[in-house]
Amino acid sequence: MGGCKTKSRRSRWARSVVGAFCLCCLQPLACAAAEDDAFVLDDFEGGMLLWKGSAQLDSTLAKSGRSSLRWDAGPGGGFLTLETIPRDWSNCNRLSFWCHSFEATDARIMIRLPSENKNTDGIDYYHSYFLVDWTGWKKLTYDLRREFLPVREPVGWNAIDCLELRCEEWHKLQPVAGTVLQLDDFGLWQESPGDEQVVSDFERDVEFWKGLQRSKEQVKDGDSAGLWANARATPVVYNHQTIPRDWTGYTHLGLWLHS
Repeated sequence: MGGCKTKSRRSRWARSVVGAFCLCCLQPLACAAAEDDAFVLDDFEGGMLLWKGSAQLDSTLAKSGRSSLRWDAGPGGGFLTLETIPRDWSNCNRLSFWCHSFEATDARIMIRLPSENKNTDGIDYYHSYFLVDWTGWKKLTYDLRREFLPVREPVGWNAIDCLELRCEEWHKLQPVAGTVLQLDDFGLWQESPGDEQVVSDFERDVEFWKGLQRSKEQVKDGDSAGLWANARATPVVYNHQTIPRDWTGYTHLGLWLHS
C-alpha cells in the first residue's frame, strides 16, 4: 500500500534518521537460505489430513497444487493442531503460509507454538496472531524471533512441540461468524538480513506500543501504521515487549513519519 498522495507540505511522509541510536548494519546470519527453498511443513498435497481439529482438505480452491485446508474459524471452530513437524526450529527465522479469506470479519486468529518446559509450572509457548481483515489470498510471513512472544519459560526454538491455530477458547479470542479460511503452503525458512533490522512495522505489534493505535488511513508500507493520535494527552509512547534488547553494532535508527 502506498503512502499519502497529497502534495501539501503539511501532510507528507518524511524519512527521519536519528544518529544517536544503533539499528542499521546488522551482521548477516551464518545460515542463509532463499524462501524458495523453504522447508515445507504442509502443502496439503499428500491426500492425508495431518491437522487435528475441525478443518477439512478441499480441492475446490488452492493457492498452489490441487488442494488446501478449509477451516470454518467462526464460533465452534476451536483450534487446529499440526504435530508432524520438526521440533528444532533454531536454524529458521521465518514462518510463512498462504491464507484465503472469503470475508473480512476482523476476527483475531492466534498462532501458538508450544514449547513445554517440564521444570516450570503452567504452559509454556510462543505466540503471535493475525486479523482477518482482507478477502482473497494473502501471504502471511512472520519473523519468529521478533513477532512471536514467549509466555512463561518455553524451552526454546530447538524444542517446538506443535503448530497450532486458534480462533477461540483463549484469552482475547472472540470467534466471528462468517470467518472461513483456506490455508496452504506452510513453510519454514531462513532469511538473511541485509543492512537493516526491522524493529517494529506496526503490522501485528501495535498493541504492544503504549499510546499508539492501529491505523489503516495513512500507511507507508504494509497494511497498517501506528497512530499517535494525541501527543498532548499522551506525551510518551513506548514498546518494551517486542523490540530487540541488544542493539550492539548498530549506528542509526530509521523510521517513517506522517504529519
